[in-house]
Amino acid sequence: MIQHLHRLLRFVALFLVLSPFAAFAKTHLQVRSEESQWIVEEIGTATDGWPEVLERKYYPSQELAQQELLKLQKKSPVSSLTTLSLQPQMATGALWITTNQWSDEWENKYAAWIENEVSVDFFVENNIATDCADVAYSLRWVFSRIHGLPAANILGGSNVLMTNETVRSAWAKLPTAAKWTDDKRFRAALNYLLGLTYTHTLWDDSFPVALNRDALKSGSYNLNLHDSSGHTQVIHWLGANSGLPFLTLNSTVPRKVRQLMDSLLFADFPKKNETAILRFRWAVKNSSRISLLKASAMPGFSEEQYSFKSDKDFTIALFDKLGVPSEPESISEYLAKDIFELFTARIDIVKEGFAKCQKIDCKPGSAGYENWSTPSRDSRISGKISTYENLPVKEGSTWADKVVLDLEGTGWPLKSLIWNWKNSVYSSDPRDTVEARWSGGLHSWKDQQFQFLRSKLSEREKFLTRSESACRNKNCAYGTTLWEQHSSDKIDSELRDRMAYIKAGASQLPKDVVRLLQNSADENLYSLRGQAWTLGDFLLRSPQMSSNPKASFENQWGLQQKVFAVDFPSSWATALGDRWILAASSNSVVMDTQTGQSVDIDGKVVGLFSGRPWVAVIVAGELKVFDLESQAFKPATLPWASTAKAVMAKENYFAYFDGQETRVLQLNEQSQQWDLKETLAGKWSAVSSGLWLAKKAVGLYSVADHKLFPVSLETDEYNFFLADSYYFFGARLHPLIAIEKGTDKLIVTKTSGHLLWASKNFTHAVLMSKNGTQNFSVSKNLEFTSAEKLGDFCNNPGLSYIQCFSMRGGQMTFFSLDSDRVTPIRVPEGTRSINKNYFVAGTREEATLIERSTGRHIFKSPWLRLVGENYAFAKSSVAGYVHVLNLIDLANPYLTNVLKYKNYYSTDSYSRDFPEYIAGSDSGLGIWFRD
Repeated sequence: MIQHLHRLLRFVALFLVLSPFAAFAKTHLQVRSEESQWIVEEIGTATDGWPEVLERKYYPSQELAQQELLKLQKKSPVSSLTTLSLQPQMATGALWITTNQWSDEWENKYAAWIENEVSVDFFVENNIATDCADVAYSLRWVFSRIHGLPAANILGGSNVLMTNETVRSAWAKLPTAAKWTDDKRFRAALNYLLGLTYTHTLWDDSFPVALNRDALKSGSYNLNLHDSSGHTQVIHWLGANSGLPFLTLNSTVPRKVRQLMDSLLFADFPKKNETAILRFRWAVKNSSRISLLKASAMPGFSEEQYSFKSDKDFTIALFDKLGVPSEPESISEYLAKDIFELFTARIDIVKEGFAKCQKIDCKPGSAGYENWSTPSRDSRISGKISTYENLPVKEGSTWADKVVLDLEGTGWPLKSLIWNWKNSVYSSDPRDTVEARWSGGLHSWKDQQFQFLRSKLSEREKFLTRSESACRNKNCAYGTTLWEQHSSDKIDSELRDRMAYIKAGASQLPKDVVRLLQNSADENLYSLRGQAWTLGDFLLRSPQMSSNPKASFENQWGLQQKVFAVDFPSSWATALGDRWILAASSNSVVMDTQTGQSVDIDGKVVGLFSGRPWVAVIVAGELKVFDLESQAFKPATLPWASTAKAVMAKENYFAYFDGQETRVLQLNEQSQQWDLKETLAGKWSAVSSGLWLAKKAVGLYSVADHKLFPVSLETDEYNFFLADSYYFFGARLHPLIAIEKGTDKLIVTKTSGHLLWASKNFTHAVLMSKNGTQNFSVSKNLEFTSAEKLGDFCNNPGLSYIQCFSMRGGQMTFFSLDSDRVTPIRVPEGTRSINKNYFVAGTREEATLIERSTGRHIFKSPWLRLVGENYAFAKSSVAGYVHVLNLIDLANPYLTNVLKYKNYYSTDSYSRDFPEYIAGSDSGLGIWFRD
């Protein structure tokens, strides 16, 4: 039976060779990505057995590329999607004679050649067309040709290893020359090589290098195959003592003779098979053949970079690891200049592309699209902006306000275009107008925003009408498949993104554009069931709009106000009493939650007064008090040095350091004057959450009692904790200090640590110190005994629970704080947080809500945070917005699409099940909502 099967297989193989379909079997189809473009290629076999590109088309998306691939498969039904196995015919001779072998010495010479001989004009001067991967390939082959070194690379879509000693018959007829630039045979072969190699073949010809100065040298390259952004950056300068390390040379697609871009390395953290810093494997000449040395046999081979981690941007972290001198200010300015030049270089291709595409076909897949679209350029700009944003120093850049281009009489500076790219509102399609390509202009820009919002609102209205019908008698609760199908979550995320772009762009967009937008606030935007909506209506109601497919019409369209939104230049906010919110780092914007209106204060807010609607403000060098209710300054002022540092403002006290001493003032409400209560030598620090000041080695000062408690403090950064009869002050690695209320009795305990929790009568306490977090029994004379370790690091996220981590990894542990006891809680594996009714288990990428009483899995979410006992913050998609869920009734989320989660800060109170809540995000929008 087996013999019969073998005969049958041989017959089928012979049939394919002899049949008219055999030619099709020698065709390779592939879809690959290169610098944010998707490329469809058909690679066939030439008459001499060498691979050749039969067709190559460019598309803006993988979806369009796959559609073209299906067309080609139907046209050539026997086409192979596997690598072509070919045996090309070889002519006698060689491209050049191998006279040397690669070694560390030759690698160092190669690095020096790239640093000293290769400039941004190298390929223009030598008339060589390149795309991004071609820079690495061609430099290697040119250097090898000059010095008689072997060269070898695998041709895309095939098994063919092209070397300097493999020659097509067509090349053998071409003349050679001693100088490589005049060697027509070599140049023809190089052009062929570059047409059949790219970022994905380069990965196979390379090896990952150790992250040290011996292995990582000029000529190395960063290769990124992640998603659609395949890109190669050749390192040509390691920046010894320049302040600007790791400069790279870059080209782009399509292949063209062009000047290279000289830019700072920007890269993601290495990930195996996706992105890494690499070098070429050596081509080795053995007897009569040339082969590539195995990656693992290469000197300098190491996979350490795949486990390299840091909380800094990869480029900056790499500088630190290698000991490369770098100056953040110089790097920041260089990157800003780099981005400016990339935008400038884009101007002409956008103009020319629009003019050309009025006359020729520029749809995706056409030659016009390949020549005039800019997804690669735009992706590279976005990458550089991302690196620029992550640098520690970028404020005060001399480039931010420099105008890049003028559109409709309005200058668009660098910061405005960066804002557009960060929000992805530009276009790479050459058929779009110049204004649309930049998302610029004046009236055109406003029209673009109105057109987008109208289109999305119309789409939303139709979608929700269909959803209402589909969910009328079905369970479309949050977390179900029906919610995903019928909620307007995706549309609302797009609307919210655009709202954030418009509102938070007030400080980034050109002033003329912002002024025009403000003047258009009353212009009709959309008609909803016969009711006209202005732009101002939309901006006010959009935070209220619900994505819930079963919500009422009023809730779906934000006609019932639950949320107040305000523009916050900062990413976080601070509560002032139960009515006001301060955008803390902006130091000037306060929001009234009763009206939803923001109050712009003419001055710098330096302190808040709890219990009173006042803020302390510096105006023209004077300290003033601003009354938020009357929105007016109180008459009390005090001469104030502009360099003075605010220490704290609590109740009607204020303390500040003027450079020499710390002054404690009390505001006399009757006389409206500041009374000087105390002058303390030197600088004192505020102790959080209390009317206390601290100074290292001196002691604690009670502002309210005007008393100094001398104690040799080891730090001035203490936290405050109020127990039944003691004030406690603690820092993690320092002794705990207690002051008995109503007396001058001060106790320095023998135990050090930051106090997380104490029972009401202070018989038990949980402290975090260098020994980890421990639960103590406490005697009447404050002796801490019977220590029980809870974990290496613990926190108290909800007053009723302690959450602990181990430095060795593993599962978190949880403890309930019941009366005078700390009790372990049994939790499911992977639990990350808890409250009275629920567990949250899983990873950062996928969390599961579990009901504690039954163990029932309720739903999964890419991000989930419990709030109070019966509410949660959750996201329905990784890129989406936060939803506020009523866990008792998931069919009716409290709010949807309220906040983009990135860098997230919130303030809440645990005195109620669902507290008033303040939140902020990188979008520049802050929200306040309450039950």
